[in-house]
Amino acid sequence: MRALVFLLMASASFAFNATATGTCGDVSVMLRGNETGCWDVKIDAPGIVLDEEWKSSFFYAKDAYCNGNGTAKFRPAFDGTEGAIKIRQNNTIIELPFIMGRNCPARPPNFLAVIVLISAMFAGIFVFKKQ
Repeated sequence: MRALVFLLMASASFAFNATATGTCGDVSVMLRGNETGCWDVKIDAPGIVLDEEWKSSFFYAKDAYCNGNGTAKFRPAFDGTEGAIKIRQNNTIIELPFIMGRNCPARPPNFLAVIVLISAMFAGIFVFKKQ
């Protein structure tokens, strides 16, 4: 089940821009711009970022944006996340504010109970057939 993820940027002129797509869990933030060299990417919002392994969003994804192209994997802690995308090269940091919304379908209120009930029914059928 895929869902559209979107970023709303503040109205200002930035050297790079960001778009995001993904599932209701993981998001790929694509960066495009005119910067040269490799930059570390930080998605400064509640959640976790992929940098060889999933880490707190406190950390930067190393060299995730090179020569104007890059992608950072992000798993937001909740919907409607506000924050900033930061790129860092040596002592230079450029920041782009955003609001990340996720268009995820809601689960039915008793979703877990239905799963448990169905599992119990299959277990009962399996036990009954063995006898």
